[in-house]
Amino acid sequence: MGKNEIKPTILMACGASGGHIFPALAVADELMQAHEIKSLFVLGGQPKFAQNITDAGHRVASLPAAPWSGRNPLKKLAVLWKLWQAYRQARDLIKTEKPKAVLGFGGYATVALVWAARREKVPVVLHEQNAIPGRANRFLFGKADKIALSFAAAEGHIAAKYRGKCVLTGNPVRQNVHIAGKNVREDDETFHLLVQGGSLGARYLSDIVPNALDEMTEGELIRTHVVHQARPEDVSRVEAAYKRLGLAGYEVKSFYEDMPARLIWSHLTIGRAGAGTLAELALLGRAAILIPHRLADHHQKANAKVFADDNAAVLMEEPDTTPTRLAEEIEVFYRDWQSGGGTRTNMQDAAKKLAVPDAAAQVAKVVVSLTPPVSQKSP
Repeated sequence: MGKNEIKPTILMACGASGGHIFPALAVADELMQAHEIKSLFVLGGQPKFAQNITDAGHRVASLPAAPWSGRNPLKKLAVLWKLWQAYRQARDLIKTEKPKAVLGFGGYATVALVWAARREKVPVVLHEQNAIPGRANRFLFGKADKIALSFAAAEGHIAAKYRGKCVLTGNPVRQNVHIAGKNVREDDETFHLLVQGGSLGARYLSDIVPNALDEMTEGELIRTHVVHQARPEDVSRVEAAYKRLGLAGYEVKSFYEDMPARLIWSHLTIGRAGAGTLAELALLGRAAILIPHRLADHHQKANAKVFADDNAAVLMEEPDTTPTRLAEEIEVFYRDWQSGGGTRTNMQDAAKKLAVPDAAAQVAKVVVSLTPPVSQKSP
């Protein structure tokens, strides 16, 4: 881009979770590096990962946001009032920033910004991370110019009149994941187990995994090392549970900055089935037991089923999973590791076939295709 050209801006609308923000960061990095397009992240409330965004060199703004809640009419009125406030602020933001496009990643903060963008005639791209689209995106598909999908299966859950807007791009992951994929685990004669709870941790996994390991033999435990991501309030309890087991080693934290490196380190990952987790498992080619969260729309189960159907992971549904049943599955991978890892290798290869390494570039390409030409500054 010449020095006399104005560097354009894209508004990134995200929910508060890492599942929205980390793919958006990957696209923002790609837009800046490959297209010299700046990104302003527009978030709802006080999100946990705002610091990650500013550390990456991008700006952050926030809008009032609240989830559509239950049947309480007073709460619904409060949500509608926040939505109206957010819409007015979003229009002001668009008039100030003059963005070339809005890219929405779902979540309630997306709604007001997309409405405002349509009113101000700004192009809109929506990215859907899951195999079953989320509520906010479903509500907004009619407002979008393009719909970028992580899973081909998602298109079957989108109204036929909107399917012509769909583009299969995959789910973007950040550069540190790509870098981690170049590393190789060193064999230390220890079975490495990684327990992922998503960006906010998972209490269910903090309960069931230690209980499952308690059913393994002493000989298996003394050769097993566990890294576990738990909620901050659960860390001490999980540490105490692992301490009693006599493991080769254990580490429990609420958040791991180096999670991609931990994935490469693992022989087996146990986790939920958020779209971001699965994108990283695929890109890095990791074997996994997936226990989807029992969410109302079942999108995690649908995500996990894509992997299980291609033999890229083991799917265990929460209602049917007991410590004994989970222990049996862990022991299958433990014995496979002892014998050379043929089953695990096949699963890792199957996972890699589901990866879309250039997903960030693909989403950026969709955005750029809708971006009007950049105007020239006066000399």
